[in-house]
Amino acid sequence: MHNAGDDATVRAIHRRFRRHSFAPGGSRVSAPLLVEDPVPRDSASSYFVQAADLVAYAGFRRFQAPGAKSGSVCDETMWDELRPVWRTEVTNARRDAIVVWP
Repeated sequence: MHNAGDDATVRAIHRRFRRHSFAPGGSRVSAPLLVEDPVPRDSASSYFVQAADLVAYAGFRRFQAPGAKSGSVCDETMWDELRPVWRTEVTNARRDAIVVWP
């Protein structure tokens, strides 16, 4: 499921990933559970998509735009506010629980 918008581009990226999936080190990655195309959903009607948008935006503000003029949604401190809900058993306790790639 993804935020409605450029549906054709999201679908094309998803299909390409199913055919050519590689990890940052160049090793082949299998994605057998990606069976169906992603489904667009308007974020105004989905708390799940809204939460994912907030986390993605908080990560952007923390890593790509630190110190930029504070927006109406959040600033770079929001990333640290999310720290209590990190699933460290999934992230292997990586620094800041995010991998910037490529």
